[in-house]
Amino acid sequence: MNHFSLLLFTLFVSSGYGQVCRDVANTGTFHIEPGSRFCVNCPIVGATWFINNTGISNIPSDQYMLHSNNSLVILHGMPGNYQCRTSDFTMVHTFMVEFAVDAPPFTGDPTTYNVTDNARIRCESRAVPTPGTNWRRNGVMITNDNVLQFQPITRANAGVYMCCAISSVAGEIVTTCSNITITVQYQPAVLSISPTSDTAQMGGDHMISCSFDGVPTPNVLWSHDGNVLVDGSDNIAIATVDSSSTLTISTLIADNAGNYACEVSNLLGNAMASSMLRVQVPPDPPTDVMVTTTTTTQISLSWTNPFDGLSPITMVMVTYQLAGSQPVQVPANTITSHTIDGLLPNMVYSLFLRSRNAVGLSGFANTTAMTDPLPPGLPSLVVVAESSTSIRVSWTFTLAATMTPVYNWTLHYRPSDGSDDDITPVSHDANVMEDTLTELNKGTEYFISVAASNSAGMGPFANDTVETLIDPPSEPTNLMAEALSHSQVRVTWEGVIDNGGRDVVMYHLRVNDSSSTAQQVAANERTYTFNNLLNSTNYIVEVAASNTGGGIGSYASVNVMTLEFGIPPQPSVTVTFTDTSILVMWGTADSDVTEYLIQYRIKATPDWSVATNMTVDATMTSYRITDLRPELTYEVRVFALNNIGTASVASEPETATTTAQLPVKIEGDSVVTQGGVLNL
Repeated sequence: MNHFSLLLFTLFVSSGYGQVCRDVANTGTFHIEPGSRFCVNCPIVGATWFINNTGISNIPSDQYMLHSNNSLVILHGMPGNYQCRTSDFTMVHTFMVEFAVDAPPFTGDPTTYNVTDNARIRCESRAVPTPGTNWRRNGVMITNDNVLQFQPITRANAGVYMCCAISSVAGEIVTTCSNITITVQYQPAVLSISPTSDTAQMGGDHMISCSFDGVPTPNVLWSHDGNVLVDGSDNIAIATVDSSSTLTISTLIADNAGNYACEVSNLLGNAMASSMLRVQVPPDPPTDVMVTTTTTTQISLSWTNPFDGLSPITMVMVTYQLAGSQPVQVPANTITSHTIDGLLPNMVYSLFLRSRNAVGLSGFANTTAMTDPLPPGLPSLVVVAESSTSIRVSWTFTLAATMTPVYNWTLHYRPSDGSDDDITPVSHDANVMEDTLTELNKGTEYFISVAASNSAGMGPFANDTVETLIDPPSEPTNLMAEALSHSQVRVTWEGVIDNGGRDVVMYHLRVNDSSSTAQQVAANERTYTFNNLLNSTNYIVEVAASNTGGGIGSYASVNVMTLEFGIPPQPSVTVTFTDTSILVMWGTADSDVTEYLIQYRIKATPDWSVATNMTVDATMTSYRITDLRPELTYEVRVFALNNIGTASVASEPETATTTAQLPVKIEGDSVVTQGGVLNL
């Protein structure tokens, strides 16, 4: 703010430079801002200007301008005593020019110091007359001197101070202040780093914060195990704001573990603090994997826990797999052992183990193990009494994948009413699958057992009983055979003369000693028909009897030849009719007929028509021809077909005349209709 006390300004004229000239009375004082331009007009004609008793002609010309009307323009605001007077001093006008005190004070001394320096800062003003000065901080005066001193300066002395000038202008106390910022430079320090030590999971993010102090503001440098980190490289992000810096590591990997340093520096020195990061990773696979025990259905394992990846191992996953099958995964019983149940015997299993912690699963540790084999299973046993003193024993056995091969067979036999002391043991090599027991007692039941042995031991015994034969029956008597057709032979016989001491239970029949034609009938049967034989072929037919002793007696035999195979004879045909249909009926022509063909035509026309669906199955003996025209005479004929060919037709086809109203009636060889009688 400008403060002026203007005395007796009586006339204002233009200086010609946009400056208003003031008319000066005998005395007066001008207060101006330093360096400002002002103009005054002297009321004395022919007067000369003097500044501080120096004639205007001796003042540097760049300081003023003098107009023809004797007005004086001061270009650079020179303070002092101004006089406008005549040469004989008879007329003198004097005034003073002073600078205004509201011009802000200043300091020309340095305001930036290093801590522990001695500091001396002056508060100066360009006002005239020179005002009083003092220093203030936070509105409180701290010294009434124009010099502010710190010996030595400390960090607490840094801040904003006020350099104030106090002057009296026209009786008014005026105070003008300027803010002076004093900067105290000091070596940086890391105030805190957080966390100083931490453990984080792989795949997660981790943040380290570093707060620091120092003037000038320090530069921040982050490093990992001595290697400088750059913002934006790999998974690193660095953000520094004011006196805090944050390092963020995204998607942690194992290589991110280590020592992270926050280093701050300025021109006075540097400081550093570090943070240790441990990265939790999946554990290593189990080590020292051992198969401790095996059974036919179990494999027991043990192992040593590996490096846990800085996170406790909570589980071990055990996977087992047969070649060609789907793997099965189960959690282990403990973190150092497991028993796998429910396995198949005699199988090689691939075993895979993985450790688990809070981060994830390890790689695989693998081994193989084989379950114990099973002893052989139960053989399939067949025992047959071949005679009164011998029994044939045979057996079959399917070796399962769960078993090792059989290396021998053990056969035991004894009379059923005997004891284990009566057992006769017989041993056979693995490739022997039958035996005939001889020198046995006639008509005696025997208890027979067979078991297999392999590397796992002896399996269970298969047991059966059979009675040795008494004597077989004699052969059947009066055996006869008759050819019924080209494919059928009927056999008849009478009973045996000697049943061998036991009742006959069955008769056994065969053709040409072929087991494929063997048949059995009950003891009360005395006839049997063989079918599906060859046309015009000689056959030997045999019949034997068996009794309750299980023996089959001698076969009685007879020769017979099947009939020659030809086309079937013509069927016998009759018809009935209505106005639009004819019912055709025929008798069975031959057992070898496969189907029938029915044809019809209007009498005296050349062409025969095959009725719709007129080829019918051999089991049918009638067919109705429909959709015929009334009052017409039709001819009908039927063919019998077999695998050889088609039968010949009748010399005269059967005829019938349809009628519009009355039904047809057949009387002998005539057909009676509404219009008369038709002879067939």
